[in-house]
Amino acid sequence: MMGVVSVHWSSRSTQKINPLTLNNVHKNFHLNLQSQVDAMTAKSLDAEINKFLPLLGIEEKKSLLGVIKSFVHLKKEETNHISIEQYNREIDEALAQVKAGNYVTQEELEKEMEQW
Repeated sequence: MMGVVSVHWSSRSTQKINPLTLNNVHKNFHLNLQSQVDAMTAKSLDAEINKFLPLLGIEEKKSLLGVIKSFVHLKKEETNHISIEQYNREIDEALAQVKAGNYVTQEELEKEMEQW
C-alpha cells in the first residue's frame, strides 16, 4: 500500500495527498514553468537580435539572412522523415541494382580519381 504525504499549504491547513498525485503535480508545474521560461527566452533573444540588426552593414545582413535560411532549411529536413515503408523500398531498390551489376567498386573509383 502506498503511503500518504501531508502537505502544509499554510499555517492553518494541512492536506493528505498520495505521493503519486504530488509527483504529477510537481511534473506539471515544472513543465509549465519550463515552457514559460522558454517563451521568455525566445522573446528576449528576439529583442537582443533586433537591437543588433541596425548595426550591421548590408553585406553582413545578407550573410546573416543566408545563415538563418540554412537553419530553417535544415529544420525542415529534420521534420521530413521518410516512412519505414519508403526506407525499405529504397533499400530493396539499391539491392536490386547491386544484383544487376549496377555499381562501381572501390578500385574503379580510385582509378577514376587518379584521372582528375
